[in-house]
Amino acid sequence: MISGFKEWATSAQLIETASLEQLKGAVLAIEADDLINTLLGTTPTTEPLLPALGGLPFALETQVRNVLNRCKEYEIKPIFVFNGLSANGQETKLQKALKASQGISSAWDFYTASDPEKAVAEFGKSGIFDADNIYRYYQSFFQREKVDFIVAPYGACAQLATMEGTDFADAVLGSSEILMFNVEKVILKIDWEAGSFSWVVRRSCMDKLGVTSTSQFVDACLLAGSSILPTLPHLEQDGPVTPRPPRIQAAADLLKRMNQDGNSICLQFQDDPAVQSPSYLERYQKAYLSIKHHVVLTPDGKVECLNKDSVPSDVHAFIGQRLPDEVYAYLSRGVIGPRVLTWRTAGEIVESPPLDGGMSAAYHQLVRDGLVPLRSSALALLSYSLHRFYQHTDVTLRLWFNRDEPKALNISSTDDPKGAISNWNVRSKAIQEKASSTDPSTVAFALTTLQDTSFAEDSKKSAPGKNFTPLRNQDEIHSNALWRFLQLRGFVGPDHRLTALGTSLQSTLAGIPDSEFEEPVVLAIEMLRLSLLNSQIMFHSYGGAPMRGSDIDKRNTLLVSRVACLLRLRHKDIGYTGPLSRHLLGYQSMVSAVRGSLRDLLEMSLCTMLINGHVARDLPPQELADVSFSLPFVRDTDCALGIAVKSYLDELTTHDKPTSQEARQSVMENGMRAWFPHAVDLPGDLQRAFALWDAVFKLVQNVPTTVVSDKDKKLWEEVNVWLAERR
Repeated sequence: MISGFKEWATSAQLIETASLEQLKGAVLAIEADDLINTLLGTTPTTEPLLPALGGLPFALETQVRNVLNRCKEYEIKPIFVFNGLSANGQETKLQKALKASQGISSAWDFYTASDPEKAVAEFGKSGIFDADNIYRYYQSFFQREKVDFIVAPYGACAQLATMEGTDFADAVLGSSEILMFNVEKVILKIDWEAGSFSWVVRRSCMDKLGVTSTSQFVDACLLAGSSILPTLPHLEQDGPVTPRPPRIQAAADLLKRMNQDGNSICLQFQDDPAVQSPSYLERYQKAYLSIKHHVVLTPDGKVECLNKDSVPSDVHAFIGQRLPDEVYAYLSRGVIGPRVLTWRTAGEIVESPPLDGGMSAAYHQLVRDGLVPLRSSALALLSYSLHRFYQHTDVTLRLWFNRDEPKALNISSTDDPKGAISNWNVRSKAIQEKASSTDPSTVAFALTTLQDTSFAEDSKKSAPGKNFTPLRNQDEIHSNALWRFLQLRGFVGPDHRLTALGTSLQSTLAGIPDSEFEEPVVLAIEMLRLSLLNSQIMFHSYGGAPMRGSDIDKRNTLLVSRVACLLRLRHKDIGYTGPLSRHLLGYQSMVSAVRGSLRDLLEMSLCTMLINGHVARDLPPQELADVSFSLPFVRDTDCALGIAVKSYLDELTTHDKPTSQEARQSVMENGMRAWFPHAVDLPGDLQRAFALWDAVFKLVQNVPTTVVSDKDKKLWEEVNVWLAERR
């Protein structure tokens, strides 16, 4: 949203309103980012504590479903448009996260000072959540619900502008930023209860601002501040006017008063320290050119720049390096996400602070070193499937806590990983013969099949060759993408046999009571490999660690709570109300980072199968998207169940006989139910958490000592005995 636009347009009486009946039968293109932000920021669906929990909002899916039902009621056909690659670098996202971190730190200070009302208000004002995780999940949601969506090559606003008034959409609904592109009018809001919608016409806005050209209008919008460029600092400091005019009006007045364009104004203020770091002038220039020559998906499926006849030769400097149209096609249907693609085209990974603030050395080490093998593997898979330029161009890692010392990932010196995994092309017939009553889509199935030495040997005989027939069925595409991923992660060897690590994981998954534990168990083994699933104090400055009982009680509670963070609390469709823990949020941030990296590698495993012709190219995009969203790690976790387990075990410790049935009942009836009023089945969820503990404990006993030492296994045994008396 353009800063101050809504207030200015309302006061200038530019907002027009009409009955929703006028949209009956229309195709409405909706900016997904704007809709989700609107729902999250509107009472009663607002969830102010989302930044304190991580994961996905509890009520959002129901609210999105309500929007779909309302569209059906008015016979409106929606098509949701998501953002794709970052066209203007990742700096804006970093700056937003850094600013939000300050507000979140203040919120935690209020919470620690026992001022929950101010804490909730500060959390709500921060306006930050992990959009990448939320948007990817909602693409899978729309896929399941058979709701049309597309992912733009880059920004959704430019894509929406090209759709307005065409055969693809009668109208567009979204933020005011769409007005910066060539669009006649934009619907800004639908009031379903009142049965009306509100829109604004760009020409009327220009007339009211007194600007005479579209370029001057775009300049005013950019200098006012938006998602692609912050407000010109001069406008935030300009004089003691009370009240200040809306920023878009102030920006337009500045342009007219100085009789200059945006570039000249930025040049004039470039010596101001407030606009020097990072260079506001450079960011403005990139933003302006990215609007003029933004990359969009054309109706005939081509990926082209706007105003392509006048596009400069260095378009890559403000958009990013070009990818094959085939890759954009997979992106547009949600088969792959934009994150790794952005890293590759931008040539850098810009790491922003997580929700907890990222103040711990453990998190710094994770993103600086721990995740590098996963990310390098994903980037190498992609790079060696593209033009040679990418194979010889490195990617750097830039960290928010050490921005002046970027780290090279050495992708160009990494061996091509495709050859090692390209002979995974097992056919559907062989998969179904092994499946019988087993779900062939699970990690457990993928590992168990390889216990059969004859199957493992036969699986190596399908390497692409002269007479190779591409894969066609969804089950074989899914299984082979998963096998490739498991080999890349070292659970399966080059001989297609299980490694010691794979055997440990397989035996654990074979004994889990429910398939919902599969992803948490895989996450657990990855956290163990990173030496992060333990009872060490990683977040010394954070509150919310176990605080009752002896040091042994606190240690044990912490470890069990961390395991519980791998699973989700079942919660009613309403914002969370209950105790918080910055300590466990810090741990959830690490779990989320690992989960996201695993998902990236899975998607690149699938992507390289598609790019290299191992999958039939004439398959409908719908089927490929079904395969992608059936792969693990689409949905992020939160720390709510970890908090519930910590609260339960902490409170038990205050009783004289914490192992007694009376103590357990007292804690549940006199504490837990009141603290977590919107939990669907709190006793059941505690049992789920302890069942997951059983699975992870078995995993720990099975993994090689190179992953968990004998000393640490002994500690887990002690915790297991301690927990058995309290569950």
